Amino acid sequence: MVYGEKRQPNIFTIYNLIDYVDLQDIFSDDLVYIKRRYTPIHIFDLFLKIASDESINQQMLKINIIHVFSKHFVTGQSIVKNFMRNKLSNKSIILLHISPYSMTNDVFFILAIRAILKLECIKEKSELSESETIKQISNISSISNDCVVLVYSDCKSNTSGTDKRENDLYVKQFIHKICVALPFLKPIIHDGNKCVEELIEFNKNKIEIPRNILYNLAYYVIVDTDEHLMFSVSTMMNNSATFIFASKFIKPGLAAVMRLKIGFIEHDRCTTLEEIEDKRFVAI
Repeated sequence: MVYGEKRQPNIFTIYNLIDYVDLQDIFSDDLVYIKRRYTPIHIFDLFLKIASDESINQQMLKINIIHVFSKHFVTGQSIVKNFMRNKLSNKSIILLHISPYSMTNDVFFILAIRAILKLECIKEKSELSESETIKQISNISSISNDCVVLVYSDCKSNTSGTDKRENDLYVKQFIHKICVALPFLKPIIHDGNKCVEELIEFNKNKIEIPRNILYNLAYYVIVDTDEHLMFSVSTMMNNSATFIFASKFIKPGLAAVMRLKIGFIEHDRCTTLEEIEDKRFVAI
């Protein structure tokens, strides 16, 4: 930036998230200089502050990818997303974002898929009786007509070909295990790493880029770790996905923050549309 050039509006100035003493000051890539002027904050904590700050008009606050990244980057993401939508026949996507612990958490992912069917039934009928709930959510094989399931792993570092192969192998092993329990998934479950293989290859040190595109595409995202849940919160304003997380596997403090600041659906208790509308997180 040339000194004296008028600064373009950005996410902080648009939403008054920070007060600048002098808008003509030059930004520096020097981390020491930045830390002297600003306090580093995790993006999850930033969005929690935004969500809980009553002085910010929540209806007006719409932080999108265009407020964070360049137009070139945003255009590239849109092209990839459109290509993948066509490749997957424009079906709704259920994304299973697996972690190093997911192989032993397979029962949670089965329960999460069952919860998805229940939520979709509630949306269709507005309200479910106890008998209807048991009948509808027991027939989980019916989802195979309307959606595809993607399994994605970035729990290994993508900085070398060896790590890439380990991720691919882990996805294949998980798919095999989940299909043993739910055989009807075989025709509709796919390797999410293969879908974004080129993207992973060109962004070996930036795992958030393939993640962000998959989260943007997905109708439901299933996660089972603190880190993935925090990433979900950090990106929720840039997508329309519903996130399903395992309350048993996350820290109690994080669960409390989610309940107080964000709010979530308790899947085993909800039966009406009012209980699930305007909420995008589901606790299993």
